[in-house]
Amino acid sequence: MRSFYQLAFRNMRARFTRTLLTTAGIVLGVAVILAVAITNQSTLSSIGDLFDEVSGKSQLIVQSANDMGDGFDQNVLARVAAVEGVQTVAPSASARSLLASEAGQWQLAVNFATVGGSELQLFGADPLVDGEARVYQLIEGRLLRDAEEQAIVLVKEYADDKHISLNKNIQLLTATGIESFRVVGIIKKEGVGRLNNGRMGVVGLRVLQDKFERGRNIDMLDVVVEPALANSTDALKTVRRRIEDKLGTRFTVSYPASRGQLVAQLLETYQQGLAFFSAVALFVGAFLIYNVFNMNVVERTREIGMLRALGATRPQIMVLVMGEALLLGIGGTALGVGAGVAMASGLTALMAETMQIEIPKATVPLDGVIIAVATGIIVTLFAAFLPARRASRIAPMEALRPAGQSGAGRLNRIGWLVGLAMIVLALLLVFFAAFPSEILLAVGMFSMFSMLIGAALLIPAAMQRLEGVLRRVLRALFGGEGALGAGNVQRAPGRTALTVGALMVGVTMIIGLSGLTAAFRQDINKWMENALGGDLYVFSPLPMRTELGERMLTVDGVRVATPQRYFPVKRIDTATGMLDADTSILFEAIDPVTYLQTARFQFVTGTQGSEAELAAKLMRGDAVMLGASLAERLGLKQGDTIRLNTRRGPSDFEVAGIIVTFIAQGSTVTGSWEDMRRYWGLNDVSSFTVKLQPGADHETVAAAIKERYAGSYHLRIETSHEYHERIARVADQSFALFDVLNLIGVIVAALGVINTLIMNVMERQREIGMLRSLGMTRTQIGKLILSESAAIGIVGALFGLVFGLALAQILLRGVNDLNGYELQFVWPVAALVEGVIVALVVSQLAALYPAWRAASTNIVAAIQHE
Repeated sequence: MRSFYQLAFRNMRARFTRTLLTTAGIVLGVAVILAVAITNQSTLSSIGDLFDEVSGKSQLIVQSANDMGDGFDQNVLARVAAVEGVQTVAPSASARSLLASEAGQWQLAVNFATVGGSELQLFGADPLVDGEARVYQLIEGRLLRDAEEQAIVLVKEYADDKHISLNKNIQLLTATGIESFRVVGIIKKEGVGRLNNGRMGVVGLRVLQDKFERGRNIDMLDVVVEPALANSTDALKTVRRRIEDKLGTRFTVSYPASRGQLVAQLLETYQQGLAFFSAVALFVGAFLIYNVFNMNVVERTREIGMLRALGATRPQIMVLVMGEALLLGIGGTALGVGAGVAMASGLTALMAETMQIEIPKATVPLDGVIIAVATGIIVTLFAAFLPARRASRIAPMEALRPAGQSGAGRLNRIGWLVGLAMIVLALLLVFFAAFPSEILLAVGMFSMFSMLIGAALLIPAAMQRLEGVLRRVLRALFGGEGALGAGNVQRAPGRTALTVGALMVGVTMIIGLSGLTAAFRQDINKWMENALGGDLYVFSPLPMRTELGERMLTVDGVRVATPQRYFPVKRIDTATGMLDADTSILFEAIDPVTYLQTARFQFVTGTQGSEAELAAKLMRGDAVMLGASLAERLGLKQGDTIRLNTRRGPSDFEVAGIIVTFIAQGSTVTGSWEDMRRYWGLNDVSSFTVKLQPGADHETVAAAIKERYAGSYHLRIETSHEYHERIARVADQSFALFDVLNLIGVIVAALGVINTLIMNVMERQREIGMLRSLGMTRTQIGKLILSESAAIGIVGALFGLVFGLALAQILLRGVNDLNGYELQFVWPVAALVEGVIVALVVSQLAALYPAWRAASTNIVAAIQHE
């Protein structure tokens, strides 16, 4: 057996180019799987670490069950401190602010994780107890001395960026006006300093409450338990339960990392998409590996037959081929792990930019490494198994046959039937079968693989029927060499099918993904036209008063100014009566009368009643509109009831309608302004949407509003065009994450084309030599190889177009079923053109080296080649 492993090494060295290409396919597949695992884990770990660091030494967090931004009375602190096992309770509160000098440049942050943004987050703490709950890494200066000191401690990165030095006074916007704070300390971007990506400052709790009109309210209590209990999970659970019993259902008691739940929930869609495309990359890599080993067997038919004639058994031949696969799998997987770690740095940076979160370090999950390594080796062995089995069945007499016979006749005869059956199965699973949401993603991936494998099995039969057309096309492009090249691709239909299949998958992914993003863009644009239908949008870094809307009506050209208020709420599970801590919901309060003068509701298909009738339900109260994604997740429909936790206790609201919205990824509840006041006691405004009089100039009216009110209210005003453009840019940035993985699929497909053409050249050395001896020039030989590659590119493009459109439909169906969207198919015309160009260009670029190699063939050596 040792000699067979030595022979495997010799074969790999002798065919170094093929070995390199195969290894590249394994490396890419393993790298993508590991990079996705690292990206997902790093993102989630960063979210958890952020809130763990912010909470410092505390083990439990107490918050209001209705965290609407104004918090709860700090008298609750005494009740928590009295609980057995509690050592320290540290109160804190937060507020948004801004350097007064930057009020004119402030811009609302637009991303999928929030509906607003702040330049500076102020963290109000009580210095007397805060040090027992949190650790501050002081760089220079000092920390706060008491809760009433009008001073601030800044993060070094923020201070450096704003050119703020120690002991300098800075002017900040507050609810009571512009206030001066003295910078007494600079801290590292660690612990609390990581809040808001370091754009934060620590101030005294009492100062924050006064300057932001919070009364005696706080936002959170950090609880430090006694040391003897802190390291015991059961003891910590007991303390948590005691606090919950003491406070009742008006408060939630959780662990620090659970505060990242909303962001983690928003990441779920991206993580599913990344996992999906990593599987696709490995699938394409498996095509390449199978193709290589299949060619390996064809090329070495004579060698294997001679080994059989010399007494080698079938198991020994099997070991020989599988041994090569194992060696390649181990080597490629090892390189893939290193490449995956490197690739993850780019993916995590893109994820951080897309989601507007900070991912300071990469976390390499052990289970992710194990899965990537196991998958790389197993897929390699699996892809090599059929070629190895075929090699073991080669009879000694086959040593006398020419090397080019692939024996693919059976594939031509029945392969198309199997392929057709697999395609039909995939379509039936997607469009006609119903599955629980828990397995929808797995079913979608299986259906996609089934469809792509089925398509690959159809290729040999399709190429037979397309040969005449290809011959005419290639003759027109390459002359007589093109006609000859069209015939050559039929000499090894199995090999050609795999190569075309790899190229087809790359094109299919481009078109399928573009079809999905085109549908999203269409829906986002439609939503912006309806829900964001105003002419001007008015924002402020600080909460605005409702009377500002009335004042803006006095500006010439303003017809309507309707307010919106956003705040988080919690749902009560009607079955258990318990607070649903796993579902994050954003309440959007509107004035239905003025709202419908500036915008419209975009109802999902099947909604009963007119817009006016459903808006009237909101006006009457105790009714809401649910975002489609939230309704899908909760299994609610029009006419059902949703129970929300309010300041007046649990209250039931009728689901008046289901609407399309992209705010907070559709996890919204839209209710009336009066219900917000009645049940939650809020009366400030997050933003105003302004509708102008017909013919009024947007820029002129915006300038007039700024002149009158921007100074006192610190307003930011954007036209509808500017605001919509920013949202569109964020959407494009989100989709760019998947384009990167799409590119990897195209690279693997290109490797398959190179591999096939090199094998064709090596297999036909004698033939090429004879053609050269008969007078064919190097240029003509090059054109011959390029025409073969063009044939592969043309068929790959055709199959990619057809199955790319099918994949777009599958992806649309999956996204709609999983997230409650109603995306409609949009013809991705640009992607169809791009797919064709990619297939043709990639096939030609991949053929340059094989063409050069063929053109460089030595005539005498080639004629003597066996």
